[in-house]
Amino acid sequence: MIMKKILALIVLALVVFAVLGFMFDWGSDHSMVPQSSDDATTTSDMPTVFSPADGQTVASPIHVNGKVSGNWFFEGSFPVELIDANGDVIATSTAQTSGDWATTSVIDFSATLYYAKATTTERALIMLKNDDPSGDPARDRESFIQVILK
Repeated sequence: MIMKKILALIVLALVVFAVLGFMFDWGSDHSMVPQSSDDATTTSDMPTVFSPADGQTVASPIHVNGKVSGNWFFEGSFPVELIDANGDVIATSTAQTSGDWATTSVIDFSATLYYAKATTTERALIMLKNDDPSGDPARDRESFIQVILK
């Protein structure tokens, strides 16, 4: 009888820990994704990236493509960086559009990042940054894609 109660308590404790683990997403490595307290950025003006997928293993050159609203562009381009897990920028590029960038509509973009094969970290972030010539930090927007480098 006592063994059944002890077993029931152990099972209950395991279930509680499992539920808490799912609630708090324990075990996931989100440490590389920058967290922002700025709630001004809405998902409607953030890029939709088709390639590479978040968490995808990539090799140089990395071809980035997707869609974003035209207000991310200045004269048809915006900056893209590849940042390793140490915070070092290991590649830079410029996303381009072949469409009319002087619009608030969603348009296609593409960029290619080349990096040295010998990297010090396996994980990296691709940072897409809107090109805002106003210099107003309140208008800055960034989007990140986690990748694993080959």
